[in-house]
Amino acid sequence: MELIRQIFSTSNRHKIWLDIETIIIKFFHLKGYISRTLCEKIIVNLRIPAFELFGNVKQGEDEWASFIKMLYSEMKFLDKELMDFALSRDNFVDIANVLCLNKAGKEVEKKALELKDVLKELALKYKELPQIGRTHGMHAEPTSFGHKYLVYYADIERELKELSKALKKTNCLCVNYNCLFDSSLAVELQDFLAKYLKIELTGNTNTSPKHKYQRYLSALNVMAQSVARIMEDMKLLEKVGEVRIKDTRVIALAKVIQGYANMDYLQDSKLLFEVINNSYELLVDAIVALRELEVNEEVIRANIELTKGTVFSNTVMCHLINNVDDTRADVLRNLKEISTRTANNDYPSFEEGLKYSKYFEYINDELFETEYHLRFMDELYEKIFEPLREQENIDFFVNSLAKELNKFYYSKESILIVGFFERTLKFVAKLLSKLKFPVNLINIEYESKLHPLVVNKFKNQKVLILDYFVDEKTLLPILISNLKKVGTKEVRVCALYKENDLSCENLINWYGSLSHNRNKS
Repeated sequence: MELIRQIFSTSNRHKIWLDIETIIIKFFHLKGYISRTLCEKIIVNLRIPAFELFGNVKQGEDEWASFIKMLYSEMKFLDKELMDFALSRDNFVDIANVLCLNKAGKEVEKKALELKDVLKELALKYKELPQIGRTHGMHAEPTSFGHKYLVYYADIERELKELSKALKKTNCLCVNYNCLFDSSLAVELQDFLAKYLKIELTGNTNTSPKHKYQRYLSALNVMAQSVARIMEDMKLLEKVGEVRIKDTRVIALAKVIQGYANMDYLQDSKLLFEVINNSYELLVDAIVALRELEVNEEVIRANIELTKGTVFSNTVMCHLINNVDDTRADVLRNLKEISTRTANNDYPSFEEGLKYSKYFEYINDELFETEYHLRFMDELYEKIFEPLREQENIDFFVNSLAKELNKFYYSKESILIVGFFERTLKFVAKLLSKLKFPVNLINIEYESKLHPLVVNKFKNQKVLILDYFVDEKTLLPILISNLKKVGTKEVRVCALYKENDLSCENLINWYGSLSHNRNKS
C-alpha cells in the first residue's frame, strides 16, 4: 500500500513535472530557440530536490501554484515576461496522472497475478476432494472442491487480460500547446514528449480525452466484484463449517471501487490514488485470507452424507432418461416422490428408497460413488491450465534456444534469418527479441520456390532458418538445397519443436523440444 502512496505522492508528481519541463527545454534547444549555454543552465536549475519542492507546498495552497512559484524563484536569471511553460496546467496534471497510473497499475497487475497463483494452488490441492455442488443456493450434484477455485482462477485470468488492455488505453498524451514560439511545433513537441516519457500518442494536440480513465476503472471494478464474490462464497462455506477464513475488507472495498467506477468523470490525482490504492489493498487482503484458509475436509465429506443421497438424484434421473422408455416427466415424478419420502425419514436413504421404484433394475452402485462425479475434472483442469503450461514451456524453450544461438553467433557478422510468417510469426518474434547478434529478417512462403528477385539477397550470406514444427512432411530439405545452390555461405536450422527420429534429423541444428503431435502456430 505504501508503494502506491509513494507513486501518487506530491513529491513524485512534482518530479514528473520537472522532468516534463526538462524535456521541453531540450526540445526548444534542438529547434534552435534556446542556446546550448542557456539550455544547460536552465536544466541545472531544474534539479530541485524533492523535499524542497514538497516543503514549499503550503496548507490549502494549490500544488501547481506552489510549483510555479518555485520555478520562478529558481529562474531569476530569466526575464519573467519571456517565461512560458509551453503546456497548460491541465497538461502537466494529466501527463503526471498517466505516468503514475501506469506505474501503479502494473503493481496492481502483479498482485492479481499473485492471487491467480494462490487460486491455482487451491484448485490443484483440492482437486480430488468431493463436495456438495451448489447452484442458485440449492444443493446440486457432487463436484470437486478444487473445481470452485478453478472457476475463480479462470475468472481472474480473463479479467486480468481486460485490465491490462484497459491500462494501455490510458497511456496516451495530448498537449494543449500555447507558447511564445511557432504554434506549428505542437505536433513535434507532442511526439518528442511521448518518445521520452514512453507514452503512446493520440494524435489530438488540443485536449485530452475526458473519459480515458473510465475503461480502466470499469475493468478494476469488474475484478474487484469477482474477488468480493470469492470472499462471499467463502463466508457461506464458513457458515456450514467447511472452511475458516479470516475477516477481510474485500467486500467493503469492492463497494467503494464500484462507486468510483460509476463516476462520470475522474481525473483528479487524489481520486485516482484512492481507487488504485483500494484495489491494491483488496487484492492483498484476498491473497492473505486465501493463503491462510483452513479447509475442514471431514465436514465437507460429512455434509454430503447429510443429504441421505438425495444429492445424487439428478445423476440418477439423467441415467434413467437415457435407459428407460418412460418420459422425463414420468421419471421425475417417481424420483421426486422417493426424495420427499427420504426427507420425511420414510426411507433411510435415497438409494434405499430406489429399491421400491419400478426403475430399480436400471440402478447401479456407480451412480452413488463420489469419484464418478469427478470423472471430468482432469479434462476441465486441462482446458484451463494447459494453455498456460504450454505458454510457459514455449517461453522456456525460446530462452534456451536464444542462449545457444547467442553463444554460436558471437561475432558481429550479420545473420540472414528466414521465417515463414504464416506459421512461425509468434516464435520468430519471441526469439528475435532475445538475440544479441545483428540480424536481417526475410519472410518467404513455406511452400513456395525462391523468387528470382529474392535470390540475390542470399548470396554470400550466413542463413538461419526458423521453423515452429518440423515433421516428416517438412519442405526444409528442398529449401536448404535451393539456398545452397544460390551461393550462401552456410545454412542452419532452428526449430521450436520437432518430431522424433526424423529422416532429415541431421538438418536440424537446434530445437526446443521433441513432439509427436504438435499443431502449427
